[in-house]
Amino acid sequence: MNTLFYSFTIGILLSIILIFLIYFLKKINKTQLQQIFSCNMILLITTCIFLFLQMQLSNSLNIEPIYFSYFYYIGIILFPISLLFTVLIFTNTKIKFKPKHLFLFIIPIICLLGLWTNNITHLFFKNYDLNLNNCTFGPLFILNEIYSYIIYIIAIIKLIKYLKEHSKPLNLFIIGISFPLLLNLLGIFKIIDFTVYVTPIALSISLICFTLALFKYQLLDALPIALNKIVNRISDGYIVLNEKNIITDYNIPFLEIFKIKNKKINYIHIFDLISLKNFDEITENTIINAIQSVKTSNETLVIELEFKNIQKFLRLEINSIRSDSMFIGTLILVKDITEHHKDLETIKSNQSILIEKERLASLGQMISRSCT
Repeated sequence: MNTLFYSFTIGILLSIILIFLIYFLKKINKTQLQQIFSCNMILLITTCIFLFLQMQLSNSLNIEPIYFSYFYYIGIILFPISLLFTVLIFTNTKIKFKPKHLFLFIIPIICLLGLWTNNITHLFFKNYDLNLNNCTFGPLFILNEIYSYIIYIIAIIKLIKYLKEHSKPLNLFIIGISFPLLLNLLGIFKIIDFTVYVTPIALSISLICFTLALFKYQLLDALPIALNKIVNRISDGYIVLNEKNIITDYNIPFLEIFKIKNKKINYIHIFDLISLKNFDEITENTIINAIQSVKTSNETLVIELEFKNIQKFLRLEINSIRSDSMFIGTLILVKDITEHHKDLETIKSNQSILIEKERLASLGQMISRSCT
């Protein structure tokens, strides 16, 4: 077993994960997805640190290697659960943690308790060795392996199901979630030399793939391509705002309605958009009050305004977007009712002319009668 190679590899992976963690922790407004990614990183950092300490201190200080496993297995055992939550949040944008989710931690906690009392019970390892092919596993180790595989398979199925419904390629996610599973299978069937250092390396590579995908797809704003084609062909415009009123999506008709050219409005604040076009008719307070109104109800708020600088009458329909009954953003639909408004004005004008003609006709008849 090449200790120097594993020390170098784990050290490099630990450095990369620490950089990612610092980046996420520096963000002031963390999304739920960023929070679960931070949890993933903390688990793996814990594992990598104690593995590194095992390699450096076990022989020099004559410490039994299994004592280090009491700590680094915390990350290994809990990581599949954290990864499942990552997939759930990714596919649902946001989830609400419920008491039923606590049941997912029952088996991992039992396995950890068995590991921490292994010197007495021998339920996790009957015989511990740095090369897992030479280990004799206890029932709780086998239980943890089976449970981890089940969790991984559930996460993979949910991710594949999501990807089938959305045509945007997310190969990094598939690689990231499948890599630890395949590597463990190769180790179990003794195709590769399976040491205690392989699993954390596999999990670290998995997390790095996920994080790179997070950056690549701009905080995982992955909308179906087919849907984009549809919404760009409809006459009505729309924008989607996240919880911080940042524009996360829009369609081409929205840009055409407001005569926005050569401007990327994705990931700018709604107030910046108002300033961009100098809309005097709608203020920041109007937007805030409207969003707060729909945030606490499921009803649609309708506002009709004349935007003089673009010479249009527009109907704004403001709705809340919810996932699992939780508010995650705002949808603003924009309909150009300029022609409709002109038609109404024309009808009103014609009605006024008809009324005036009828009044003049009645007045003429009265004059004629008075003359006779």
